[in-house]
Amino acid sequence: MVVNPERVNPATIRTYAELAKLALKGQLCLRNRQSPYNQSLVADQMIQRGEASTRAWIKGMTNNVTQPFFSSDAPLVRAVALMERNHSK
Repeated sequence: MVVNPERVNPATIRTYAELAKLALKGQLCLRNRQSPYNQSLVADQMIQRGEASTRAWIKGMTNNVTQPFFSSDAPLVRAVALMERNHSK
């Protein structure tokens, strides 16, 4: 997880569950769903929280994304660091 402290207070995000908070609307950058990291995280959340809670969490996170999903880590980290609204894949 990477946080730009000029946009979001890092202390407000202590768990992955908090990425679905409405306060992060328009502040979240994610890798695409084919990322092994995302697939593993979703599988972990399904085990810990159950399918219904995980679906709600995913919906909350995707509602917080205003940018296209990133295909790799480097452009995602660059966008967070530069506070970019748009990026090239």
